Amino acid sequence: MGASFVDTCTKQGLSNSIKVYSAIIFFCLLIFTSIFTRIFSLMFKRFFLTIIILALLIGGLYFATRTLINSKRQGEQVSQTISEQIATSSTDQGGQEGSGENIPNSTTVVPSSWLTHSFSQQGSDRQSSSTMSFSITYPSDLVANNISNASSSEIVLAFPKEKYFHWPLQDDARITITASSSCVDLTIPKSPEIATSTFSLNGYSYSVMRGGDVGAGNLYHEVLYTTEVNNQCYSFSFFDHGSNGAGLYVDDQALIQRYDSQHSTDFSQAMSIFNAIIASFRSVL
Repeated sequence: MGASFVDTCTKQGLSNSIKVYSAIIFFCLLIFTSIFTRIFSLMFKRFFLTIIILALLIGGLYFATRTLINSKRQGEQVSQTISEQIATSSTDQGGQEGSGENIPNSTTVVPSSWLTHSFSQQGSDRQSSSTMSFSITYPSDLVANNISNASSSEIVLAFPKEKYFHWPLQDDARITITASSSCVDLTIPKSPEIATSTFSLNGYSYSVMRGGDVGAGNLYHEVLYTTEVNNQCYSFSFFDHGSNGAGLYVDDQALIQRYDSQHSTDFSQAMSIFNAIIASFRSVL
């Protein structure tokens, strides 16, 4: 009877122990499952978030690339249009290059209402008889700035953009006339596809160079005329800095064409003023 009682107690204690261990194991499994589920949920959320971020980055990169390509193409088209306006390749009856409609000639009209700028200065070399004496006329609404020293004279005529260019393509344009012992050069790279040309006007022989550049939504154009008189070089530069097309500001194709066409007209007007200023040039020997 005693042995039977002991066996019964032992079996009961073992059963209780199994229950305790089972409860502990179940509790551990429950905790592990909860932790694993949480970790998996966080990993899934991070993975999903990563996918979304990557998709946004790829989409943004694609959009930016397409915009840049379209902007560059449009800029090249606008640049080509302006280059065609300032380029001249025709030949006159005398065989000289540069007698196209965008080069000043004997028919270029110089308005009588324009202001006159005159300058006279002896050359920096005392033994030299060279002088820098010349006069030009220009519209009164151009902003003039004179810069002179012992060896050169320079007048800069800036176009008020609000008056000469329409929104949104309002260029920074200026004309620079320089008189010095040596000729100046282009400030931007020379256009390799446009050869240097020459033309004659009012008894002066001019050399013509053109430069252009495109970058980061900007267009740069420059036309440079030079002539040598009495051992002095007179340089006339037209410099224009603008945007590469209205597509940078509006999306509507009709508006883009309208604004680009208006800008071409504005640019041609500025070039006409530049040519008229050159036609007004006179040196004093």
